[in-house]
Amino acid sequence: MPPSKGPLKWISDNHELIARYIRETYVPPDYKPSTLRNHLEALANILLAIAKVKFKEVARPFFNTG
Repeated sequence: MPPSKGPLKWISDNHELIARYIRETYVPPDYKPSTLRNHLEALANILLAIAKVKFKEVARPFFNTG
């Protein structure tokens, strides 16, 4: 991982925990389905920015949820 992406390393190290938190927190009726989609897609985009090849298959289901 390039040094410029170092501060984002905690996201790649904990992406499963973050995704679980998003799926458990942003559910109807308290939140619209688009909120869940937006958060998962944001996580996917961050993971792809960190390491596109490594997280390509991890990010795919996040985009498919949308």
